[in-house]
Amino acid sequence: MGRRLGACACCGFKGEIRARGLVHACYARHRIKGTLSQFPRTKKQKPAPPRLDLNPAAYGSPAEFALACLKARKTVVEAERITGLPAHVIRRLVERQPGWLLGADGRVRVFDTSPEERQLA
Repeated sequence: MGRRLGACACCGFKGEIRARGLVHACYARHRIKGTLSQFPRTKKQKPAPPRLDLNPAAYGSPAEFALACLKARKTVVEAERITGLPAHVIRRLVERQPGWLLGADGRVRVFDTSPEERQLA
């Protein structure tokens, strides 16, 4: 994990920010005093998944609709329920997409590498 550098929200010291915008020394001091509530928690921003148009007619075919569901971070089971296509058909569609791999959790991982490079990884 990358280290975040910046100014401490408490003392203004420029260094490695640990949590709540504080450097380690200030965080430890406020934790011991019980005054951490003065500094709100900071949350990491996750990229928003692409919006899914739930109108199947907006896509050329049921297969395209299933692929759009998977791009929107839906699992194979969820895509099966939404599209009505059997799970084995959806898995076959994923196998045919270059750079797509199906994870153990049922979600698609997209790689920008060639199949040869994926086998080496």
